[in-house]
Amino acid sequence: MHDSGLEQVFARELDALRAFLEQVDGMTLVEADVCRLETATAVFLSELRPSMGTVARGVVQ
Repeated sequence: MHDSGLEQVFARELDALRAFLEQVDGMTLVEADVCRLETATAVFLSELRPSMGTVARGVVQ
């Protein structure tokens, strides 16, 4: 009887650990998404800068 009680405790602890690891995996994906968005934004802005410079100079003149 004592062993089955320990097995139940272990099973609950293992379930809690699995749930925690799933959350950690989700955080990793979110961080990867943020990095991808930052890179895409930087590329977009670098492509936009030359045309923005032309427009700004045209407005000032």
